[in-house]
Amino acid sequence: MGAATSFQVHWPPADVEGLTPNDASIVATLQHEGQRVLFTGDLQADGMTGAMSNGLPDVDVLVAPHHGSTETPTADFVEACLPEWVVSSDGRRLSQKQRRLPEVIGDRPLLRTGQDGAILIDLSREGVTVESFLDSERRTLTVAE
Repeated sequence: MGAATSFQVHWPPADVEGLTPNDASIVATLQHEGQRVLFTGDLQADGMTGAMSNGLPDVDVLVAPHHGSTETPTADFVEACLPEWVVSSDGRRLSQKQRRLPEVIGDRPLLRTGQDGAILIDLSREGVTVESFLDSERRTLTVAE
């Protein structure tokens, strides 16, 4: 990583005990050229609440917690980091909790790996480009600073 790139872990704290493996998932921000992506692993309700209590930065892209499965604090978690885009690593068949994700994230664009294929997030000085690939089609969505 160069001088324009940083990685910050927000959760879990070193001294936390009693969390499920999912709620102990690492929540971290990758920042490059001033653009940010928040990675959340398999975080569920207790982990989301804990991460929010530690404070979350505003981000350009949120990789949705727990494969896009919504929990009670998911809407608050999204509002705590104010993403422009949400990406969910999920399958083609969505659970009931995963199907609720669009209503929880509001009018933010959502890309799902199960529907949109591989997703490339490019962070640059000019902004963030999110590309999805499926059936040899390429869609590009850009957020400029």
